[in-house]
Amino acid sequence: MKRSAFLLAVLMMFLFNVRAQNNGMGFASVQPHTHALIIGISDYRNIEDLEFADDDAIAFREYLLHTMPSKGDSSNIKMFLNEEAISSSIYAALENLVAFVQEKDRVYIYFSGHGDSENATIFKSGFLLTHETPKHSYYTNSINVDILNNFINTLSIHNKADVFFIGDACHSGNLNSTANNNAIVTAKVLSQNVADEVRLLSCQPDEISIEGKQWGNGRGLFSYHLINGLYGKADGMGVPDGKISLNEINVYLSTNVPKDAHPVSQFPGIYGPMNKQIGWVNEELLAKLENDQAISKTMTAVKGKGYEDMFLKDLTDEQKKIYEAYHKSLSKGQLRTPENNNAAYFLDQLLDQHVNENLTSLLTRNLAAMLQEESQRYINDLTDIEKRWKQADIKYAAWSDDLKLSAELIGEDHPYYSTLMSKYHFMSAANAYRNILGTTNTGLQRKYGIECVKLINEAISEDSLVVFYHTLKGMVLNKMGHNEAAIKAYNTSIEINPDYPYSYYNKGESLMQLGQYDEAITQFDQTIAIDKVYTNAYMSKIKALKKLGKTQESIEVYEDMMKAVKSVKGI
Repeated sequence: MKRSAFLLAVLMMFLFNVRAQNNGMGFASVQPHTHALIIGISDYRNIEDLEFADDDAIAFREYLLHTMPSKGDSSNIKMFLNEEAISSSIYAALENLVAFVQEKDRVYIYFSGHGDSENATIFKSGFLLTHETPKHSYYTNSINVDILNNFINTLSIHNKADVFFIGDACHSGNLNSTANNNAIVTAKVLSQNVADEVRLLSCQPDEISIEGKQWGNGRGLFSYHLINGLYGKADGMGVPDGKISLNEINVYLSTNVPKDAHPVSQFPGIYGPMNKQIGWVNEELLAKLENDQAISKTMTAVKGKGYEDMFLKDLTDEQKKIYEAYHKSLSKGQLRTPENNNAAYFLDQLLDQHVNENLTSLLTRNLAAMLQEESQRYINDLTDIEKRWKQADIKYAAWSDDLKLSAELIGEDHPYYSTLMSKYHFMSAANAYRNILGTTNTGLQRKYGIECVKLINEAISEDSLVVFYHTLKGMVLNKMGHNEAAIKAYNTSIEINPDYPYSYYNKGESLMQLGQYDEAITQFDQTIAIDKVYTNAYMSKIKALKKLGKTQESIEVYEDMMKAVKSVKGI
């Protein structure tokens, strides 16, 4: 009898645990553990889509899976992406958290998507917009931030859980206090800490939260830096001890997000006990992170996690026409020309009329990014031996003007300013070199040569590790008859990138002019080994062999060249 009672008790405990861990929403009540509700919405049914909000959510889930103390808690992570992220499901998941989370459990609520506030009432309530949210009608089918704040407070106070809210959306700063003060209202509701919960918000109440391709190949700026910081990059913001405190995350985000967002204004809001430990450094993952994430030297256009048209209500009819003309010009690629009908012209008009700074800063950044696009494609292709631009397509003078305007738009304080200026000086130098080739006047050649060397030295002073900067410097020095100096420049280029064939070729040309034909042949051979169809290298090698009296060998080189060309053409 006692044995039966004992077995029955064990069975009841088993069934209770199964029920607790399989309650329909994926949350477990095993104590103490980690729970998470993760929402990422890029695909909206009724409003403008985002690109990377769902990628942000996936990245945050991966962070939790790699770092949560108990790997068995993976079943406690509930993620809603795109069309799954409807308000009824999200509210049900929040109710489920309150029902099953126990004391000392750690709870993460993460949202990446559109945020906005309504204008129908004097309270300007804030909302996180879900997949099915109607345009400009948020009271149904969205997440009211006041209600969300109630859930967060309940989990903190009633359930006595350790709660983290992360909001990456425009107006996420509206999750901060209960003061009824226009747009500040919504922004502050969720940052009011009534317990020890942590709130990490992507921007201030009147700001937009941006996303773009330059961060992690496509991420939200805030979420990208947040996860990098949590993996361990923020540890250096304090005393490195293998732990991440809220203060370290605060310093890390406050340093990196505004810098990368400029000229868009985006300052994260971090709330909670600043000495609280919120993460642990994972050395293996941090090392992988450093290896996988090359430093981007290219600006891309960005999108706000909220509407640009949230600002349009404050524009006059005339200003709206200018705004539309800006976008039309941008889409047609009319960035600086034609006169009085280009994106830069219309942006200047909006700036002169003191249109909302959040709007104009976003337009400024996107124009600056577009001005770099074509020249960047050319720069990318310079180290790709498969890409050979036609001379007519290379617009050095126009590109240098584009890059200069781009740099002026973002300003000297922007982290990409120095890189932009180095590209501007390179394009200007390349244009000067083209001018050398385009004239037989020795006086003009000398003038362009001096100008070219000065400009390429400016580019190198901004970024000394770009291989083709040094190659171009060697080429102009060669044209000016300074072959020893040219060879020195080529050697620097080869040290930077031993697989760049055109440094060897041009070094060979300088050696030819010095009469060092054997050494020149070695350079041409190295060029051909890397780029088997670069006919200039074959032809120069043939000339060098003839200078050495090796006519038969020169014929064999010519035959090798023809075989290589035919093999590529499939003949």
